Amino acid sequence: MKSSDWTHNICWGCWRKRNPGQRPVQVKLLDSMALICCWCGIPTQSGIYVREDPAVMHNCKHTVAVIIPASER
Repeated sequence: MKSSDWTHNICWGCWRKRNPGQRPVQVKLLDSMALICCWCGIPTQSGIYVREDPAVMHNCKHTVAVIIPASER
């Protein structure tokens, strides 16, 4: 299993629910596209990624990306 299989996108809302009071480390690119949150399925550009066993991530869509025009960011 690749280590990238364990890396999952998470939106701000899901981060706050799972980690109340904790600040995430964000990885932001200047021209990034929105990725799908592996917990709730909404597009996110949060830049927050978490490590989670893929065997328990039944709804994970981490291979899906959504292009959001620069004018809407």
